[in-house]
Formats: sequence, C-alpha cells, structure tokens
Amino acid sequence: SNSTDYSGVAALYTVEGTLFMGMTLNEAGEPQEVILVSNVYEKSSPKIAELPDGSKMIAWINYDTERGEDNAEVVNYIYFDGENWNDVSVLDETLTADIDMDLRVLNDRFAIVCTEVKEELATGATISERLLKSDVAFFVFDPSTNVFSKTILTDNLYNDRQVLFDYENGNGIAVLYRSENENITDDMTINDFLCGEDANNKLYFSIYDENTDSWGVFSLFNYELEAISTMALKIVEGIAYIALECDNDDNFDTTWDREIVLIQY
Repeated sequence: SNSTDYSGVAALYTVEGTLFMGMTLNEAGEPQEVILVSNVYEKSSPKIAELPDGSKMIAWINYDTERGEDNAEVVNYIYFDGENWNDVSVLDETLTADIDMDLRVLNDRFAIVCTEVKEELATGATISERLLKSDVAFFVFDPSTNVFSKTILTDNLYNDRQVLFDYENGNGIAVLYRSENENITDDMTINDFLCGEDANNKLYFSIYDENTDSWGVFSLFNYELEAISTMALKIVEGIAYIALECDNDDNFDTTWDREIVLIQY
C-alpha cells in the first residue's frame, strides 16, 4: 500500500488504488480530531454505523430545553452520503422524550431503536408518569428523503428503559429490559425503582422477520437475573450474544458487587 497527503488530508490506499481510510491533518502533518457537532448533551452516548457504500451515520441523545423540561431528551443524527455530512437532524418530530437508543445497520439500511415517552408531558409532570409511559419505537432511514420511518414496537404502562438490536445476514434480534413495577410512586428513590422489591425487572427479546421486514412480539427470557445496569448485544454467525452487567446484591447503592452474565440465543 502507499499513502499520500494533500490539502490537509491523509489518504491511505490499497495496491489496487482504492481509498479505504482518510483523516485530516493539522499544519504539522499530524492527525487531528474533526469536530462535527458542538455543545451536545453530557449524556449523549453517541453511536456510529456505516454501510458498504461508505455512507455513515452518527446518532446521539441531545437535550433541548425548548421542548419542555420533561420532553427535553431528543435523538439527533448526522448523515454522511459519501461526500458530505448533512446538518444535524431530529429523529422524530414528536415532542416526547427519547430515553435510550441504539443505532445499527439493518438489511443495508441505517436503523435506530429507542425507548421514548409515548406522550408529550406537561410542565410539572411527575416522575411516575414519565416512567410508566416509556415504550419502544423502531426507525428506518430512507436516504432518498433523508428522513426516518417509525414503527411502534411496544405500547404498555410499564417502564421499557433499555433496548438494543443487532442484525447479521438475515438474522435480527432486539433485546429489551423492562420494569413491570405496578407500584411506582413519586417518592421512590432511584434505587427503589431500579432494583427495589417491587421492581419486577424482566428481559425480553424480539426476532426480526426479513420476509415481512417487521419485528415479532417481545417474548420473555426465562432467566433469574439480578438488576441489570448495562447490556451489550452482538450476533456472530447466527448466534446472539447478550452480555449483561448485573448487580449481585440487587442494590445499586453498593459497589464492587457487579458481575457479567452472558446469554447465548
């Protein structure tokens, strides 16, 4: 392989002459960071995905106070069409809070799954109202219009709070962590809600049907699990690996007692 640099850009080519990596250089000829977006939310949790044609997408959670205090979290994204990054866009124009999200490639399309509050909340809404109205929505990007289509995957009065999905060669799975606590009150602590005796936390999964381009009903993983803090998901050769960070004593106020649990499906 060989490399060249010009106009502040370093480009690395294969022996066939195909560009496969590029980065900007500063005046000293050193690689430098490229700032695509400024002033993002401190809990933005950015995700990135790329298609075989070189197009890319970055998505993150932002905080827009103009939407109202209880609706402020919103998924933003930028799209690279192979030549240029577009302006920052909003995933969904509805004024509802986006709590958690994941960006991946589904069947050669950018797709985002997120947990969102199903209704716009009025000023002074209670925490219990917010928690009980969080559901899962799935979005698929159309590059011809630069917008996402939306499908509601769950509609209930439980707290759907973490969701991930992955896809590989016709196999797709979404994993959802839900609290089916029916005793949520406004005086609960975060620990009470996340792993208290009434938390009733459960792990669900949904299978993607490539023939209908749709997701199935969420089914319960029948495992006894301690409270889950974070999780990761990856499909490898048709097997879904789900890594869970669980709190060993079911109490998030204590530390150094977490364990990693691996589920294979």
